[in-house]
Formats: sequence, structure tokens, C-alpha cells
Amino acid sequence: MREHIKPHLKDETRIFGQLERELIYHRDQKNCQVPGCEAEVLWAEAEFHHVQEHSKGGPTSLENGALVQKGCHPKSAKEVAKFAEHWEKRTRVVGASAEQQIPSDIASLMKLGNLTYEQAVAMKAQLGKQKD
Repeated sequence: MREHIKPHLKDETRIFGQLERELIYHRDQKNCQVPGCEAEVLWAEAEFHHVQEHSKGGPTSLENGALVQKGCHPKSAKEVAKFAEHWEKRTRVVGASAEQQIPSDIASLMKLGNLTYEQAVAMKAQLGKQKD
């Protein structure tokens, strides 16, 4: 049906893919990254915010993505700027890029096997048992 309708997508690269969403979700430990919230986010309530606005050249990448609750998602220019400032301070304190916060072997399993974070962790544990 899509072939017949030929919808015009605003920008295909603006939306985080399933793997990127899962990596961000687990990297941010399932907690809303909006300053003052930090509540646990259920998957159904998860949204993924571009720290540097996509409309202003911000990439759709792990480093530029943050987990937020639907109700907390920064929308106004003031909220977006406040979030970006908070995120910059946070990443300086953490001292690692977003991609470095998920172990590379887990990220590789997720990508190669098209697995969720939990599945990749379980597979790694199973592989470790087989070596013993």
C-alpha cells in the first residue's frame, strides 16, 4: 500500500532506529534524563530527544540521543537549551561518550544478532558458561 500512496517523509534520518532506541534506553538506565525528573521510564512512555536539535544540524546518533518521558520531552527553545546545558555537564562528569557506556561486546552482539540489550547480556553469559 505504501508504494501506491508514496508518503513523503519529512526526514528519514531524524528518527532513532530500534537498536539505537534500545541502546539509549539501557545506557540511560531506563531513567528520564530531564533535570529534576530522573524517574523510571516504561518502554511505552519512552521518547528519544535530540540533545542538539535535529533542525539545527544535530545528528541522530547515540551521543546526541537521550531518554525522556513523553510528558517531560523538552519542546520550547528554553527547555531545549536547558536540557542541552544539563547534558553537556553530565557527559563531562561521566567522562565517556554515550557509545562507550554500553560495553562494546554487548553492543556488537545487539547489532550482529539484532538482539535487545537483555538478550545480548543473556547470550554473553551463556557463551561464557560454554567456555568453562
